[in-house]
Amino acid sequence: MSDAAGSDAAGAGFDLFGWLRGLPHHGSSSDASPGDASPGEIAVLARVGPREGGLPIRLIAVRTSPEATEAARAKLRRAASRRQKTLDPRSLEAAAFVILGTSLPRAGYAAEEGLAAYRLRWQIELAFKRLKSLLGIDKLPTHTERASRSWLTAHLIMALLCDEASQQFLAASP
Repeated sequence: MSDAAGSDAAGAGFDLFGWLRGLPHHGSSSDASPGDASPGEIAVLARVGPREGGLPIRLIAVRTSPEATEAARAKLRRAASRRQKTLDPRSLEAAAFVILGTSLPRAGYAAEEGLAAYRLRWQIELAFKRLKSLLGIDKLPTHTERASRSWLTAHLIMALLCDEASQQFLAASP
């Protein structure tokens, strides 16, 4: 992990966990339905090194449900135990949130829309991961552009057919 630091829009040091602790809990806002929490957002400058200029980013964070928080914490504890590592208490605290750093401007992209867009993007990332692991599309066995396109097209068609067949199978399953 790098020694990343950040500052708020005014240039003062930014306390991420202090900001996260101030976010509303589930069902605490007047318009939130039970189980929902409103996202918070803040503009910060992220710095990677002391001589580097700050990169303006927008942090969006929302608390997860108590059940999701406990599941994430249990997963962290298991991973630390397997690796025989000491778990950083900040990791346990951060497990209570979905935290998104984005360059999407506030104008035109509400916090909820930003979170929804990145949720969709994550599903796309998972789909590509499946394609790479199950169909091996990350290792082209060809050396020419034409053969590579043919190989890749055939494998993508196969992936679509497999997906369609599995959806039909799941729909017909008792």
